[in-house]
Amino acid sequence: MAEVLPRDAPAPADAARSYLHALGDRSAARSPREVWSAFQTARVFHLPSARLAEAQHAGGGSVHSYLVTWRAPALRRALGACHAIEIPFVFGNEGNPLARPFSGLNG
Repeated sequence: MAEVLPRDAPAPADAARSYLHALGDRSAARSPREVWSAFQTARVFHLPSARLAEAQHAGGGSVHSYLVTWRAPALRRALGACHAIEIPFVFGNEGNPLARPFSGLNG
């Protein structure tokens, strides 16, 4: 790991504590697993997509961005705001029988 991280990078446990502190009340993440998942979600998805949107805008392009935090009722909300959960809402199909477990709506 030393060849990947800068010499002055904090230890992983210290980085996780710092991230948890930075989250404050904005996140329900509290267990080490939840904090790690929130950190990786931000690192892998949120930050790159924000950078891409900024670059698109800086290049003169039109940009639209959204963040979905809907926790699907399916599987006792274990999926959280999983990949593609927004699709039924974006296209007005949240009442579709295939989407109901995820939208929580009865159509």
